[in-house]
Amino acid sequence: MRPFTVCLVVPLVALGCGGEETTGTEQSSPCEPPGFVVPSGACVFPGVPPGGCGVGFVHDGRGGCVAVLPPEPCPGGMIAVPGDETCREVSPCGEGRWGDIPVDSTTEHVDASYGETDSDGSAERPWPTIGQAVGAAAPEALVAVAAGSYAEDVVLAKAVTLWGKCPAEVELVGQGQQRAALMIGPAATGAEVRGLAVTGSDRGIEVSEAVALLDQLWIHDTGLIGIVAIGEVAPAELDIRDSLIEGAGDRSVTILDDVAVTVDRCLFRDEVITGSLQTAGLGIYDYGAGTLQINRSVLERHLSVAVVAINAGLQVQDTVVRDLTVDPGRMSGVGLWVASNAPFGAPAQGAVRGSVIERVDRSGIYVAGASVSIERTSVRDIDGRSAGLLGLGIAATADPSGEPRAGLSVQASIIERANGVGLATNGADVIVASTILRDMLSGEHSLGSAMELSPHRPSGQRTVGTVDQCLIQGAVVDGIYVLGSDVMVTATVIDSVAQADDMYGDGISSVFKDGPATVWVHDAIVGRCGRAGITSFGGEVWMSAVRLDCNPIQMNGEPGSTGFGFHDEGGNWCGCGQDEETCQILSTSLEPPPELPPL
Repeated sequence: MRPFTVCLVVPLVALGCGGEETTGTEQSSPCEPPGFVVPSGACVFPGVPPGGCGVGFVHDGRGGCVAVLPPEPCPGGMIAVPGDETCREVSPCGEGRWGDIPVDSTTEHVDASYGETDSDGSAERPWPTIGQAVGAAAPEALVAVAAGSYAEDVVLAKAVTLWGKCPAEVELVGQGQQRAALMIGPAATGAEVRGLAVTGSDRGIEVSEAVALLDQLWIHDTGLIGIVAIGEVAPAELDIRDSLIEGAGDRSVTILDDVAVTVDRCLFRDEVITGSLQTAGLGIYDYGAGTLQINRSVLERHLSVAVVAINAGLQVQDTVVRDLTVDPGRMSGVGLWVASNAPFGAPAQGAVRGSVIERVDRSGIYVAGASVSIERTSVRDIDGRSAGLLGLGIAATADPSGEPRAGLSVQASIIERANGVGLATNGADVIVASTILRDMLSGEHSLGSAMELSPHRPSGQRTVGTVDQCLIQGAVVDGIYVLGSDVMVTATVIDSVAQADDMYGDGISSVFKDGPATVWVHDAIVGRCGRAGITSFGGEVWMSAVRLDCNPIQMNGEPGSTGFGFHDEGGNWCGCGQDEETCQILSTSLEPPPELPPL
């Protein structure tokens, strides 16, 4: 190991290489953008690969994906999911009295317009109410509902299929005599509900300790919750398919205890907060030991959080989360919130794949004491400046007690245009690989770093991280900001870190904060930073095969009260373009950037 040359220098107003030299990040190479060549000669392709976008998405040519959706939000009662270029009805109505319902000789028929007193459930003499038809139906029978508005509360106590002509023409209006307009209990395991609109003053549909299917439903303008699924006494299973849930008073969906919920091709939006709960305004709220899988769906315009999973297993695939705003006093403006409530269940687990999270005020994905993997996902436009907030692309922190730690893996993804920090951690085990962090936005507090990796102060848990084969471009203040943690950076390019208010602008910083920071940098390029390529504020930096290119200060060390360390393990290069210079450490009385408040 060879020492670098260390120089003490008075503070400088500006340093530069001069001219329009080509930096290491612009060298001619066989790699097509966003690919790049690292000092070892390897070609690295970060971001979502072409062909790696989810079903219903297309590649944007810059390492990310965009959803195929109509250019404008769909009007009420209309739906579009990834892959739909135009808005459509939840389900077609078909022709005739019963539309496309597969009626047969055993079907119980319902028609609100039938005014005679001789109903027997036949097509000629249908029941006037859904409740009468359900009461008369044999187990596993079909109940076909003709067009009309049905003002009643319905209970399914047997496994029947309740099938309306279409949601545009058939509506169940709950009367508030029970918790939900439609209740499905344990004895109705195997029940199916299709082709209806449901509304009411409380809950739309409640499924309790049962296995049920909800398909092609329009659940709208419920006083409290659109759908409730409960598995307190016994496990439950619920499939929600091709449905629109909008205008709920508090939450679109609530899942409690041991329930396995699968959501396919659904749209959730526009809760209207009527209560005082901090968790009001949610898309989907899952608290318990069950699982929640969301596929090819859209969650938009929520006033709190799109999805909350506490002590649950969450999987999100090929899904769009967008247009979330902050509602004062609530845990709001977050796309996906995955957390563990340590005393009351196993740590939460999450996986997000092939999805897009965009136009969110506070955080795209927030992880607290849980383990989450993110793959082939685009997180963009996390901008809370209009609400005076710092936008975090992805954030992970240990549980408040320190255990469990957060586990975060981000692979083949992109984070861009966050106004606080692209990726932030407090006491997490984090792997960021083959990912682009681009074009961060400077907020009011001189932040805008691509990554900030910090300890969890209450417990002293350090972040332990790996950054491999990543492109960090267009950050503000700092590329990778490491405070009191241990991070390895390999095969990565950090390019064009800008200053904020003529301050800061470093590629990598190692900062003593509640303990030493240790950063290993290997086979990397750090270039065109506004202030310094690599800085140590009382931290340790180990370097090998690192190219420092066209930075006003290539390396800077500030000892503070603990001293600093730069360790040369060979193969390092300093200069600008083709002009090499001696690698030396300056000490220019620089100050570290401000740090985020605790996550």
